[in-house]
Amino acid sequence: MGQVSPPAFDIEPRTRGWGAKVSAVLAVGVLAAGGCQKPGRAPPFEWWAEPLPEPQPARSSGRLVKLVVLVEHTGRRDDFGQFQRTVASQHARVRRGEIAGFRSECHYLPALAERTRDDLAERLNSSGWFLVVERKLVDKALKDQGLRWLDLRTPETAARLGQVCDAEGVLLVEITECTMTVVEAGRQTIGAQKTGPVRRTDVTVRYDLRVVDVAGAKVSWQSDLTRRCGYKLEGAGSMGHWYRPRDPLEFLEALRGRGLVDYVLRAFEPRRPDSRSSPQSPAEAWRW
Repeated sequence: MGQVSPPAFDIEPRTRGWGAKVSAVLAVGVLAAGGCQKPGRAPPFEWWAEPLPEPQPARSSGRLVKLVVLVEHTGRRDDFGQFQRTVASQHARVRRGEIAGFRSECHYLPALAERTRDDLAERLNSSGWFLVVERKLVDKALKDQGLRWLDLRTPETAARLGQVCDAEGVLLVEITECTMTVVEAGRQTIGAQKTGPVRRTDVTVRYDLRVVDVAGAKVSWQSDLTRRCGYKLEGAGSMGHWYRPRDPLEFLEALRGRGLVDYVLRAFEPRRPDSRSSPQSPAEAWRW
């Protein structure tokens, strides 16, 4: 952990306004622009998120697909509680004027894999294109078969799990990196008396994604995705705790894997060769 001087941040975030909130919920990955700041004064709270890239399309099929969904964090796992305590301690030193600023980093976010798995299952089910096997049935099959995540990297073993669960495909999502970085660069006065931190929090999550065709015991679709997002707080804004700001939309990108879910849905979105044709129905959508 190092210290930084008061000069600001190298990536310019977008400004969030009330009018942008609804569109940000409906279209994750699209940067909302707006603003509710007074002329001539920087807004106290800004957020940003990288646009979602276009995935490699998956092959289409003529029927609904029964799917096993598994998510595992295999990257570095720091002590997040210690990270929070370090940020609080260093923030107190900045407030007392002992240091100009600091930078602290943690390579783990609690429960990210579990949240991502739940969101994937919920939204894949609601898409009408997949029937996701219940989590308790998958976990029981893993226990009964004595399988670990390392075993599932082999397509034949993942296919065996799919057979036990009576599924046609297995979606494996591996979180290979998860980093939260907090940079605080001094304090700023807003108005006559109130002062607050100049702080930026960034999150980077890297995913490796594979779909295993159970019948063929082979990988039928594979991709990788990096999601980056963050927010910046200047002055005595009332945006809540630094880790869970009152406006958490930007962290839906990373903390709940929202960008990942949209990425998977885009990859398996029904397509026709003639773009002028109407979209396919779920019953026409998939082939591995």
